[in-house]
Amino acid sequence: ASSVLFAEAALHRLLGSYRRGVTRFTAPSRFLREQMIAGGLPPARIDLLPNALPFSTDVLAEPYTAPPPATRPALLWVGRMSAEKGLASLLRAVAVCSEPLELRLVGDGPEEAALRRLAAELGLGERVQWLGRRPRAEVPALILGERGTGKQLVAETIHANSPRRDQPFSALDCATLTESA
Repeated sequence: ASSVLFAEAALHRLLGSYRRGVTRFTAPSRFLREQMIAGGLPPARIDLLPNALPFSTDVLAEPYTAPPPATRPALLWVGRMSAEKGLASLLRAVAVCSEPLELRLVGDGPEEAALRRLAAELGLGERVQWLGRRPRAEVPALILGERGTGKQLVAETIHANSPRRDQPFSALDCATLTESA
């Protein structure tokens, strides 16, 4: 796969595809942005979109306490199932995670069959839900967690980076709802 990606990148560099055919690039880190610039991409066409949740290294050093099984964490992945998306790496990471996670996958693509086989080989079984392709309107964000864990920040970040960013954003604290609501 690495040689195919290398060949593809070399071909596009030779043809100038990225310079002429792409108007904007997104870099998820300053490091990658600098690498893109070093590779010859114009800085003005590279948008930096860093990770949504900035946190300090001391947060990472705290021991992790798994929630009870009824509230087991679930990861949601949405996208096209192709090799460059890294979904195989996510499946492998979930398989070796010390605490069991559930994984919900929205999308389809050329790698779906291979990814399903990999999930079965890794023994993920019922921990992976294959939800298929869905229209954007059917993929709302439900963010669960204890009070004070940054759910509002995550929701605001998702909204700010979505096609709906110019529309109103409403946050709802479900703990304040009454039974009659």
